[in-house]
Amino acid sequence: MLETIKKMRNIIILALIPLGVLMLTFKKGREIRHFLFDIHKSFGLLFFVLLLAIITYNIAFKKTNRKSPLGWAMLFFSFALPISGILIVCFEGYTLPFFGLFSIKIPTYPNHDWYLFTEDIHKYLSIVLISVICFVFYKTGAKNVNK
Repeated sequence: MLETIKKMRNIIILALIPLGVLMLTFKKGREIRHFLFDIHKSFGLLFFVLLLAIITYNIAFKKTNRKSPLGWAMLFFSFALPISGILIVCFEGYTLPFFGLFSIKIPTYPNHDWYLFTEDIHKYLSIVLISVICFVFYKTGAKNVNK
């Protein structure tokens, strides 16, 4: 079960990367851009829930023996990215959609300066996480990503 959740998490993060790049290629105000942002937020929320399930399982069953600094880096950036995305939504003043099924109303504090700051943080965390993922794939041949 845990391995399936980890594989789902990995697939989602590998899908979020090109989706994030694709959605920024469209001009602001276009309907397709809004749709892609909603999909990105939905998959980001799903990723965050799966990550919390993995962390909870590891703590509950005392399986927190991460050996590699890369594993810890993956965990940190995997956790920080959804948090920064949620903060973007918070400072933007919007709700957090989940595939059109429902939206989560986050206590908002619309603030354009903080919105721009958290957007930059999200972008740079993404770049670092992509670099870590590429390095892990290079070093391990993608066989130890879940460890």
